[in-house]
Amino acid sequence: MIALQWIFLKKEDVENYLVTDQLQLFSDFDRKNSVDNIIRDVCAYIQSRTPESLTISPMAPNHIPNACRTAACHLVIEALQSRIPDIQLTDDQIRNAQQAHTTLNDLFRHWSEQAKRRDFQPRLEAVYYRLRQANHKTLRGL
Repeated sequence: MIALQWIFLKKEDVENYLVTDQLQLFSDFDRKNSVDNIIRDVCAYIQSRTPESLTISPMAPNHIPNACRTAACHLVIEALQSRIPDIQLTDDQIRNAQQAHTTLNDLFRHWSEQAKRRDFQPRLEAVYYRLRQANHKTLRGL
């Protein structure tokens, strides 16, 4: 079973992924409309896809696994594009947002497989030992 480290996603985390021109637009938008709503939406998406056995209790609205921090920041920036008309995402930011979707889907798939595994009981196995030549047939194509 895997254990996840959980963190709080903050505005400062998202600011680290913005370019200089976007920082002013970001802070102006934050003064008028709270960026926290966008952060909560992205965090809720991540929380909903995380298996129950890997979540913590109580769960805060902006609580996410640490492994999702970078991807979550890229998704917040992607969501800003629809809320701030003047913001222009760079090619790297667009590519990073697409990669974030792929990364999160891979993580969610891995975590759901890990959550399905049950703790197993140790068992004894007899091991047969003899020397043999290593060749294509004995290594089964390796």
